[in-house]
Amino acid sequence: MFKLDNMERRRKLILVVDDEPISFRLVEEFLKDAKVDCEIVTAKDGVKAYELAISLLPNLIITDWIMPEMDGIELTKKLKNNPETREIPVLMTTGLIVSEEELEEALTAGVFDCIRKPLSFTEVKARIKAALAFDQLLRGVREQQKERELISDGLEKLQAELELKHRELTLHAELLIHSRNSREKLMGSITKLQPFLSHEGKSKLIAMLRQFQWDFNDENILSVEKKFDGLNADLYNALEKNCTGITKNEKRLCAYLLMNHSASDIAKVTDKSLNSINVGFARIRSKLGLPNNKDLKALLSEIASV
Repeated sequence: MFKLDNMERRRKLILVVDDEPISFRLVEEFLKDAKVDCEIVTAKDGVKAYELAISLLPNLIITDWIMPEMDGIELTKKLKNNPETREIPVLMTTGLIVSEEELEEALTAGVFDCIRKPLSFTEVKARIKAALAFDQLLRGVREQQKERELISDGLEKLQAELELKHRELTLHAELLIHSRNSREKLMGSITKLQPFLSHEGKSKLIAMLRQFQWDFNDENILSVEKKFDGLNADLYNALEKNCTGITKNEKRLCAYLLMNHSASDIAKVTDKSLNSINVGFARIRSKLGLPNNKDLKALLSEIASV
């Protein structure tokens, strides 16, 4: 018999099931004469054949109808009930005269085709090649399905990562807005103390407010902006390729717009006037040749998805 390679095989693997050894040799000779590049593994009964089918997943099973312990019909039914072996084509051989009812029973069980004994070279060659072609077609379909599933899983993972990134960016923006509002509220409350302070106290209060504002800008704004730029690095690179002369501040405006922030929200986040934000968007639209922010957001979404 041909030697079975347990590693990934390139040759076809055929499982021949028969309680008569002469059938093994005959099928082997037919396959050699037909120049079918394959390996053969054998079993003398259906029980052993089922075990081999599960462990080896052959390309084709050729089984006798009448066998001890488990006949060909029982073997076929069991194979078709197992998702791992369901699609393996089964050829049934028989030396009996098969009635139409028996043939229907075999086909209903899942037999691919039946071959009468004594085996004819022409018939065996034709049936085996047809069965192997069917197996190859099914395996090709399964590979395509796996590839589509991998692509689908990859897209889902990418979408999840993008959503996580978007939530993180949104959280940073919301925290920055809240921080600025809190700072303004605190500074407003402190400023109200001026009428109750001496001249020296007022001078110290003003100095303290300036230092507080400086510390806030130094420790928070720069940190958040650096994080923001890092998370949007891919978008920034894409913008540079599509918009000549775009500045860092304009890139940030584009990122905020894609996060569905309004111009007033962006003004609060960046601590700039609403007018300066609108002027920034006007410059971006001019560089891209767009009439309004609606078209700008659509184009930015397209650029970000490439």
